[in-house]
Amino acid sequence: MPIEVNKNNTLIITIICIALVALNLRPSMASFGPLLTQITSSIDITYTQISLLTMLPVIAIGIGMFFAGKIKSMIGLVPGVFISLALIGLATGARYFYFDVTGLIVTAIISGLGIAIIQALMPAFIKSNFTNTSLLMGFYATAIMGGATISASMSPWLANKLNSWQLSLAA
Repeated sequence: MPIEVNKNNTLIITIICIALVALNLRPSMASFGPLLTQITSSIDITYTQISLLTMLPVIAIGIGMFFAGKIKSMIGLVPGVFISLALIGLATGARYFYFDVTGLIVTAIISGLGIAIIQALMPAFIKSNFTNTSLLMGFYATAIMGGATISASMSPWLANKLNSWQLSLAA
């Protein structure tokens, strides 16, 4: 028997999707710190390069925000969020294959750009689709921090279980 989709189901599915998007906005940055010991013992990386891994995505987020309006006008809110999520996913997944210093820095920048676009588009999406925007924005912001917390706490455990920090970063 097919599930009947009504306004309440659509609302719940949309809120779940907002939470899932938000949960994926910090893991690409928050998972590095807990794995630094394993990363530094595995590849030749300087403290300056380590700082770039955390600084450059934040700079990319700041710069990428300027392009979000153009992306919104060109392809729309939902496609913009979808493409940005794909960008984050591809950059994060590439860390399994490109785990030298250059690869880690490039994937950090690319994921930062994807994060920037979503962070500019998602509030516009929420404001255009919901009446209680303050509640949903609070939920969205909390889910972002939840994603950071989950990734920072799970990345060392996952690295130990999989015996690979590269797989942990890619996950």
